[in-house]
Amino acid sequence: MDFRKKLPVLLYDAAQTRELDRLAIEQYGMPGIQLMGNAGESSFRIIEQTWPQDKNMYVFCGKGNNAGDGYVIARLAQQAGRTCRVFQIGALSSLSGDAETCAQDALQAGVVVEEINHPEQLDKIELDDQSVVVDALLGTGLRGKVGGLFGQVIERINNSGGQVFSVDIPSGLSADTGAAQAAVVKATLTNTFIGLKRGLLTGAGPVVAGRVFFDGLGVPEEVYQQLESRVKRIDDQDLAAALPVRARDGHKGKYGHVLIVGGNRGMMGAVAIAGEAALRSGAGLVSIATRPEGVVALTSRRPELMVHGVESGQQLAPLLDKASVIVLGPGLGQDEWAQFLFNQVIEVKRKPLVIDADGLNLLAHGENIMGRWRPDKRSPQGQPPTQLNQSVGVNSISNNWQWVLTPHPGEAARLLDCSVSDIAADRFLAVRQIAQAYNGIALLKGAGSLICNGGEINLASVGNPGMASGGMGDLLSGIVGGLIGQGMTTFDGARFGAVIHGAAADLASQVQGERGLIASDLFPHLRRLVNPLSP
Repeated sequence: MDFRKKLPVLLYDAAQTRELDRLAIEQYGMPGIQLMGNAGESSFRIIEQTWPQDKNMYVFCGKGNNAGDGYVIARLAQQAGRTCRVFQIGALSSLSGDAETCAQDALQAGVVVEEINHPEQLDKIELDDQSVVVDALLGTGLRGKVGGLFGQVIERINNSGGQVFSVDIPSGLSADTGAAQAAVVKATLTNTFIGLKRGLLTGAGPVVAGRVFFDGLGVPEEVYQQLESRVKRIDDQDLAAALPVRARDGHKGKYGHVLIVGGNRGMMGAVAIAGEAALRSGAGLVSIATRPEGVVALTSRRPELMVHGVESGQQLAPLLDKASVIVLGPGLGQDEWAQFLFNQVIEVKRKPLVIDADGLNLLAHGENIMGRWRPDKRSPQGQPPTQLNQSVGVNSISNNWQWVLTPHPGEAARLLDCSVSDIAADRFLAVRQIAQAYNGIALLKGAGSLICNGGEINLASVGNPGMASGGMGDLLSGIVGGLIGQGMTTFDGARFGAVIHGAAADLASQVQGERGLIASDLFPHLRRLVNPLSP
């Protein structure tokens, strides 16, 4: 079986996965014990293929179905001649149903099982760095905080020095949100089943899950057709359909005129990066509205950019009229000049608008700048509401589905008037709230960037930590603007822009590594990615 196949497109939360499991059992006659056996066999095969030389195996089991999968792995390891021990957290007698059956099968096969009921028992466990440690503790049944004995067990696993394999999901990670507990297993590999858990691919998920494998365990396709998922995974393999080969009679007038507004004193590099990104993503024309003192430097750096010094509304108005899409915010600042540009651009109607960086900060503090509007985005307790208040009002400037907001978590927190930790606690909720509160497309940046149009969410499963450097956000806003200028909808421009951005960073990091990666390193790869069908 090839475990290196492409991951599924549809993503699910824990409740949806349980529903898929129920449908498979009740409608298609797949007993739970069969699914558990399939999960254990799938996991053991991955372990055998990945670490054939590591003979010692230690399996940590909890009390639910995740433990049953762990006992199947232990039995198969014992039968394959590996040295295997199971550490049952809590009494073995606490297991029930299919998990209990699998535990009894393991015992009959000769697997050694040791109950761990007190923290001091952990001190007697000796794990070596040549072993495989299997995390079958909590799975998707995580409820509340992980502490006490389970927290100490997780710490022991993380300090083992061996390879760590998580069954279905690392214990301590939320399948629904991608948020991690203080105690969370840091896996080398994770094998997830039936439904690809969305929390594995965003937030802390990519940090703690390691390499993710998926096995549907033989569940029929008809099961998935009965359950709608509004969260989808996209990567660079989706680009070919979105970026067809250009017609032979194409000309610059067909591919959009992008206007980048920003570049305050000391930050003109931001509009330079955004402008070149728009060009490299295929825009026909790119203009920049910036401080007058930056015109010569920006034109010298990239003569294909049309750079205009702007100090008055009369100077900016004709540039806004000519543009087919506007990018507001790279290097904008928040001084009087920046506020003047923001106020004029934000009033433009019937044109796509991408807002980033200080454009988002000025938007978040709109009541201080324009003195007439601000969405009520918080619950009385100061936390993001679990459901958006339908009475939230935004004035006419935001009553326009043609704008794209591209916040990082800090900017998202300002937009929703909450803390960064609130954003991290549920990135899916946060991106949906931004899209709905501001009546536009939201692109929440970070590990596993999320793009939402108010209903559907796309997760861009590309990118790497090398992107944590100045200028990357400016690059993204330029790409998104360039794609929209070529005729993409704001939603498509945002989601495919995020994919191109992350995939270019992945390609660039393969050359000399992630550390030291800068935004301009992505330009050669950017051009290649926007031509997916070229030879």
